[in-house]
Amino acid sequence: MSTFKEAFELEKVGPSTFKGIYPLKKPIPEARGAYGGNIAGQAVLVGMRTVPDGFSPNSFHSLFVKGVLDQIPMVWEVEENSNGRNFCSRTIRGIQDGKVRYIVEISFTKNNSLKQAEINHQNYLNKKVQQAAERSGKEVDDEDDDELDDLVQKPFYFLTPYPEWLKEATEDDLIRKEDTPLFLDHKFPRQFVSLKGTEYEEEIAPSERRMSYFGRIGDGTTKLESPDLQYVAVAVISDAVFLAELARVFRVRKENLKPYFSVSLDHHMYFHDTDFDCTDWIGFAFRAVRFVNNRVLLEAEMYNSDGQHFATIFQEGLVHLNGLLDSKL
Repeated sequence: MSTFKEAFELEKVGPSTFKGIYPLKKPIPEARGAYGGNIAGQAVLVGMRTVPDGFSPNSFHSLFVKGVLDQIPMVWEVEENSNGRNFCSRTIRGIQDGKVRYIVEISFTKNNSLKQAEINHQNYLNKKVQQAAERSGKEVDDEDDDELDDLVQKPFYFLTPYPEWLKEATEDDLIRKEDTPLFLDHKFPRQFVSLKGTEYEEEIAPSERRMSYFGRIGDGTTKLESPDLQYVAVAVISDAVFLAELARVFRVRKENLKPYFSVSLDHHMYFHDTDFDCTDWIGFAFRAVRFVNNRVLLEAEMYNSDGQHFATIFQEGLVHLNGLLDSKL
């Protein structure tokens, strides 16, 4: 396979059953199974193949039940839970060798574009103003427009601010790392790869230390052939770094880093907007909000090229530190 689309392509093998054309790849040869972002990405694509046009994911909740083999394709069974006018939902099970290895619940919505909501609001106001002018037989002035603003509420929203590391970063500060087999490209701020200049973190609780970097699909020339693939790309980007880089949250120097074991237990995505392009640089910021009983809960935000927060990610991972924190001593 040579393209992002081919890596996730599906064939329909039954009324509610799909099968991957190719096996899903491992992130590294020694990994336990296929890369979690690829598993989630293909599950997203399966779900989108079963909903009417105009629907896109608004939430995605998954459990990694067993390791996904990278030698054989995944078989996906879909259960339709609901089919409403504005929302619908699907349960999807990923199966290999007759065993369920991945379970997903996806909710889809028909209206998830803030930009379109703002356009619709403005069009509504324009129509009301015009109707008022026609009834009164007079030209519309600014005061008329202000009165109508009170009748129709503008879309209300707030969002998590863009990370300071990414605001301040220049190209000279960023360290590039490509992962061609997974179609991933990353740029890391100097604060991410070195502790120099981040001594202030010692005064911040580990749960409040916010790490950030850039990620995208492809090398800058890549184009995704369909809107569905943008959601696949979010899944691929969203699972790529944060659990593997947990040591940075603990402020362990790279030269003292001891190997530790980590594996994803689940993966959750919330899509707040449709305005993003994963072939552009996507901002990614995360923090570890809780660590206990060998499990860490990670929370992250994803930002489009305009710095707007368009997705939120949660993941719990099983982690055995194997003396990792001794590296700080």
